[in-house]
Amino acid sequence: MSVKKKKKENLKPHERVSYHHGKKLTPEEFEAEQEYMLKKKKKKALKKGKKKK
Repeated sequence: MSVKKKKKENLKPHERVSYHHGKKLTPEEFEAEQEYMLKKKKKKALKKGKKKK
């Protein structure tokens, strides 16, 4: 069973679907989610001992 990836349409950033909930976000929610994901990535990087600039 292979899952075909949907082709990404050229959406404005805030029109993209939420990574978590599969629903469209308001611009504010989108920004908040981006911040959250960045922090998460930094934490993971720190745990590995590699800092991302």
